Amino acid sequence: MGGDGEVIQKNLFGEKIRPKEIEIFIFADEKKNVSERWDYIAILIIPFEKIDNALEILNAHRQEINYYYELKFSNISKARGKKFELAERWITEIIEDGKRERGIFYFHILGIDRDNLDYTYFGEGETPKGKYANIYNRFFRTVFLGAVKEFFDNFDKIIVDTVFHDKEGHLQTHKYFPWHLIFKVEREEKNIKFKNKKIFFIESDHNKEKDFTKFSHFIQLTDVIVGVVSYCLDFEKFSNKGYFKLGKIFLPLVDRLINNPKNKNSSFGYYKKYKVSFFPDKNGEVYQKRDIKLKNFIQNLQEIPGLLSQS
Repeated sequence: MGGDGEVIQKNLFGEKIRPKEIEIFIFADEKKNVSERWDYIAILIIPFEKIDNALEILNAHRQEINYYYELKFSNISKARGKKFELAERWITEIIEDGKRERGIFYFHILGIDRDNLDYTYFGEGETPKGKYANIYNRFFRTVFLGAVKEFFDNFDKIIVDTVFHDKEGHLQTHKYFPWHLIFKVEREEKNIKFKNKKIFFIESDHNKEKDFTKFSHFIQLTDVIVGVVSYCLDFEKFSNKGYFKLGKIFLPLVDRLINNPKNKNSSFGYYKKYKVSFFPDKNGEVYQKRDIKLKNFIQNLQEIPGLLSQS
């Protein structure tokens, strides 16, 4: 036995076997009130040893396009220009990371169906008023564990270096959120440890963030991923040509994540790497099957003249 009751494993020669472990960074963002129904929580995971490579990939595209400002999915409108082109390149990197098995980027997105939530579980009263932070706090842990335990189940130990979250006033001032995830997970999951015992809130704009400038780029990437996934699912703002073209690029991956999430042999390489799920179903459980409205639109009538050809 080692310290704190730790079991020390040894090989046939009596030599200590180092447990397989992985160290990761977590980047989180959210998208609220989509189609007046869905709230999305998204986390991007990057292994510690791949973080510099990941930043090099994102910044190489910035340099080629000559765009050094914050990239936000909500600011894209046209299917051309530097913002669109950078978003296009970034989401293509996500697709390619799976296809080429580089193991750099991982993500999990949870869509919370506000119409089917029982709000009595999240504070006094039956309405959602004033309960968003409580709901988010509860489901942020669901998103985290749903990714980490599935994606890295072949490791004996998972070390979370830091959890970074886009600055959001309600969450920063929430009584529990900045520390609750870490406290609960370390108490309940013996193989998951955190180096930092609180969540760091940072500016998504790397030109404004003072302490963790390089990590702001990953918050922006998370925003773009959750934005394009949500667009594929909800097809909100369907006349936005930039959204439409980005959605068409990402749709093959989203379709597979929704309709065949456990396919280990997909050429897209998304198994135990990318995940989209929803809550609650009629039994109050997490589920993964859902209509993809962008797919339905493309497969059926092209009701908006010129959109498909001009986008």
